[in-house]
Amino acid sequence: MLLRLLLVTVLIVAGGRVGAVASEASRALRDRATIALFNLDDDQAIDAFRAATVADPRDAAAFRGLASAL
Repeated sequence: MLLRLLLVTVLIVAGGRVGAVASEASRALRDRATIALFNLDDDQAIDAFRAATVADPRDAAAFRGLASAL
């Protein structure tokens, strides 16, 4: 029983991390957008976040960044 509980716990923890991985292109674009947003260049940040959502449509952080920039 303890082994089963341990296995379920490991699967839950590992499963949560698998979906959080973004592509390198999307990550680079998000980084560029974040720097632009920090420097108050909203138009450049919005363009970079939009490009990140196109580069990896499963990257939720790109969509969150775009929402914060708008």
